Amino acid sequence: MINLPPAEWSKVEAWANKELDSVRVKNDSIGLSAEETAAYRGEIRLLKRIIDLPKKATREVEAPPTSF
Repeated sequence: MINLPPAEWSKVEAWANKELDSVRVKNDSIGLSAEETAAYRGEIRLLKRIIDLPKKATREVEAPPTSF
């Protein structure tokens, strides 16, 4: 598991969001081949997964059992 300090993660997240915006613009271009479109869509999926990493990490943490 990679444990980045929040300030460092913020830089990674900002980079990934910037890249995501850029790739989305490229994907919206007219005249792309099916292969180019598929490649851009794959890049978009990967960038979204990177952005979602902190949420995924918290979803995988088990909550301690509650006692009543």
